[in-house]
Order: sequence, then structure tokens, then C-alpha cells
Amino acid sequence: MKKDQIPYFYNWFENYVNKFYCKDSYINQNIKLKEDHTLRVCKHIIGISKSLNLCENDILLAEVLALFHDIGRFEQFQKYRTFNDKKSVNHAELGIEIIKKKNLFSKLPQEEEKLIIKAIKFHNMIKLPDKRDDRIIFFSKLIRDADKLDIFYVLTSYYSSKDNGSNPALDLDRPDTEEYSKEIIKDILENKSSNLKHVKTINDFKLLQVSWIFDINFSYSIKHIVKKKYIEKIINTLPHLAPIQQTSIHINGYISNKFGISRTH
Repeated sequence: MKKDQIPYFYNWFENYVNKFYCKDSYINQNIKLKEDHTLRVCKHIIGISKSLNLCENDILLAEVLALFHDIGRFEQFQKYRTFNDKKSVNHAELGIEIIKKKNLFSKLPQEEEKLIIKAIKFHNMIKLPDKRDDRIIFFSKLIRDADKLDIFYVLTSYYSSKDNGSNPALDLDRPDTEEYSKEIIKDILENKSSNLKHVKTINDFKLLQVSWIFDINFSYSIKHIVKKKYIEKIINTLPHLAPIQQTSIHINGYISNKFGISRTH
């Protein structure tokens, strides 16, 4: 990866995304949401990469990976009007199809193209595969962390301003009822990132987000989450019931024990 290739990729991305803007305000709202999300994920992945003292080539690779990790989201939303993969299409696989069809990485070394494509494929999986190339897994962890950091930002901002109107795309089309998933609570108390299959309501989706803390890989990411109080902000929007409050206490202990960081500071 060469530094002078980066402007080309950003240019390509901008031109590609611009084609999805139309007269439909709902589509435009969510295309803009994903465009802005992508650019912030690029900044996050650069921050994580620099915190790990990666070489310049790897930082550039990570940046391009972030730029295209959600490239399938735009066509997905235009066609299906949802970001729910279960109700539409796997956006990572769609993104890979688009990349290959456009020969987007044809000027990169084959091993770099393979790394980016594999990391895109793995970025939205519930769990990373066990036996894979260590370098691919490492970059997959980079994008998974960077992606979650911005999703936390997007969703906590949305929850705090929801009185101004809801966006079904950000609720994954789930109903806003008082019920919550005991399975997700159980997973959190067992230090597990939970499964979308347990999500039936908006409360479940919020608890799922809370459980993502167990799939965060780098100290930089945890520090950012703690600094921005993302977990507290999500839990504060949930019913004030003992099992849910117990998850907050449990996560505080987990972060303190694993990373030596207190959420109270």
C-alpha cells in the first residue's frame, strides 16, 4: 500500500456513495448516516493502529479496510430500506461482491487485497473464526473495534435525541416494548458478546450493544468507551430493573479486572 493511493480510494468512495442520494428523504438520511459512520471509523482505526505503533504500511491498510468495510450498506439500504441483514442481505458479503465487480483493489499486492477482503468478511460475524491467518485476524480485530466505537457513538446520540423522532433503521425494525431478553443478560454475566437471534425488542438490541464490551480487543478502544460513558448511556435508557443494573456492575468489574480501568473515573 502506498500513501499516494489513499486519495484515489477516498475519491472512489465519495463518487460511489453520491450515486445513492435521491429524492427519498428516508433513504438520504440513512445513506448520510452510513457515509459519516464510515469516515469516523477510518479515524478510529488510525487511532487504534497508532496506539499499537504499527508501521505506516499497516496503518494505511487499516484505513482502506475501514473505508470499505461497510460499502455494501448503501446498496442494501437502497434496495431493502433496512440495515437488518436478516431481513435483507449480509452487507459484508454484498460489499465484497461490489469490490470484486469493480476490481477496486486490482492495483494492490494480492496479499493486501486478500487481507482487506477477508477482514471485511469477518467484521460483522458474531465470532471470529478460530483457525485463520494471524495477520488477517489481527486486522479483523482492528476493524471490529473501530466499527463498534462509532456504532456506540451513533446509537447513544440517537437515544439521547429520540424525542425528536425515531429512525426505524437504527432500531433494526424492532418494537419498543418493556420486555427484555434474559438470554442476553445471562450472556453478559458470563462475559459473552451475545447473539442477534435473542433480539426481539429495542431493549434487547440495547442489551446486545452492552454485551459488545466482551468483543473489544484493544486498550485504546476500552479507554475511549469508558471516557465517553457509552455503556452507562445505553443502560440509562433501559428499564431500571435489578437484572439490568446487575449487568452494569458486572461490566464495571470486567473492565477493571481485564484492563485496569475504572468506569467511575
